[in-house]
Order: sequence, then structure tokens, then C-alpha cells
Amino acid sequence: QLHGHQQQLQHQPAAIAHLSRALRASKKRRIGVGVDPSSGSKAALRWVIENYYLKGDVILLVHCQPLLYNPGAGYGAGSTYMAMEKKAKEEGIKVLRKYSRLCQRAGVKCVQIIARGDPKCELVEVAEKHRCDLTVVGATGATYDRRKSQPAGLLGGFLQALFSSSSRAEPLRPPAHEDIGSVCNAVVHRIHVPIVVVRRKHE
Repeated sequence: QLHGHQQQLQHQPAAIAHLSRALRASKKRRIGVGVDPSSGSKAALRWVIENYYLKGDVILLVHCQPLLYNPGAGYGAGSTYMAMEKKAKEEGIKVLRKYSRLCQRAGVKCVQIIARGDPKCELVEVAEKHRCDLTVVGATGATYDRRKSQPAGLLGGFLQALFSSSSRAEPLRPPAHEDIGSVCNAVVHRIHVPIVVVRRKHE
């Protein structure tokens, strides 16, 4: 039986198989939503709640964490590796709880999943293993938010002024595809279930 906001799973074969059987038996629509700390993820979940979710559906909140390290790769003692793993898990749980609270306030059911590995692959794998009826992702993720919020700095400001004042150089313009992040782009091209990409509203 699903327990709404209380179920939290590591992306492991046994856990995935158990949850998949439970979801199929429930005959409810499964909506996968990729989440990270970004405003894009918040927009994606909000779109699902406001435009797609129906009573009885289940939202799968999927948070993907890249494997930036592994045992024996030069990270020192095993205790150091375990501490890093613990921190990563805590950060993942914190992200999922944030979105779980949004679901709870809206009165919708959700399941929380932490997937470890390349987000471009893990989100696709989770959606297909759970046979999601729809997968929803934000067009941009946390990396985009960080870049947008970082000031240019002295060197960056100097170079920008230099290029903009040069008679040869064109003013720097953002690429036409700036609203689509690399993870979103990869998922769209790999996934074999229906997918919706949600762009944030322009401020």
C-alpha cells in the first residue's frame, strides 16, 4: 500500500520492483516529476498539480544525484567515503521533503525516490521502470539558477566591457536554446514515455 508523502526509496532493483508492482496493482496514473533545488523543478511540479493531476493519481518525485565519487578512487579512508555518502543522502532527502510539502499542501499523493547516477539516464530509467503515464521536467535545473545568480566579478565585467566597446566584436547574446538545459535535452531524446517540458514564466 502506498503511504502518500511518507514513502521514500533508494533507486535499487528490489525497491524499484516492489514499488512498480504496487503502482500497477493500484491502477492509478503515475506521473514522474524530476526535481532538484531549482526554480525549474518547482515550476514543473506546480504545472502538474494545477493542470494534470486528478484525484487518485500518484506523483513520483525523482531526485537524481550524480555519482561524483566511489570507494577506492583516492578519497582516503572508508570513513571519509561514508561521510560523503551520508551527506549526499541527507541533501537528497532535504530536496524531496521540500517538494513533498508542496504536494501535501495541495492535497496530492506522492512517492519520493532518490536515484544515484547520471541524471540524464536515471530519470529515464525510473520513468520507464515505473511505467509512468507522463514524465514532467523543468526546462532548466540548478546549474542554470547558479549561473544566473552569480555576479560577473571584476574580470568578467572588464571582459564584457572590453568586448562590448570593441568595434569588431558583437554584443554577447544568449544562445537561442538557453531555456533548455543539457539534462532536459538529453532526457527528451532518450525517454520512451510521454514527456512535458515546463519553462518558467519570464520575469
